[in-house]
Amino acid sequence: MWQATPYTFPVALAALFAATLGLFVWRRRRLASGSAEFAVFAAAVTVWCLANALEFARADLGGKIRWTKVEYFGVVTVPPLWLLCVARYSGSDGWLTRRRLGLLMLVPTITLSALELTVTNPVLAREGPRSGGGHGLIGMRERATLLGGSFDTECPAGAFRIRARIPYGRDRG
Repeated sequence: MWQATPYTFPVALAALFAATLGLFVWRRRRLASGSAEFAVFAAAVTVWCLANALEFARADLGGKIRWTKVEYFGVVTVPPLWLLCVARYSGSDGWLTRRRLGLLMLVPTITLSALELTVTNPVLAREGPRSGGGHGLIGMRERATLLGGSFDTECPAGAFRIRARIPYGRDRG
């Protein structure tokens, strides 16, 4: 299901701009150091923006989740690619060995395999439970399970901890 939102067109236009700029630089990559790296960076920005526009345009949860997963590839690869581009362009790339490039891409690789979030808060002394009127922990557990992940809560030593893990791979729900 598709929907029209005021955000879809500007973000799609940003994707088109990034793609055009990336192609322009790629064709002239031999003229300046860092050009090829910039073109790859622009491709990642294009993926990010285009997937974000398609996420905005989807009306169904399944479609939004699929495009968010594609979008996240761009989100996590843009920072190290920008660093690589700037290092090459400025001539400060002497430190860039294969090992360090691998380490630079380690965090995006791990991030793309699964998202794990842990939140810990102190437990405050209260008279009794209060209702916020929402879906709370049950809703969070259902959403994590729907995405093929896990959701746990615990109360260790005067604290309340929530741990959610969402796999990046295909939907399992």
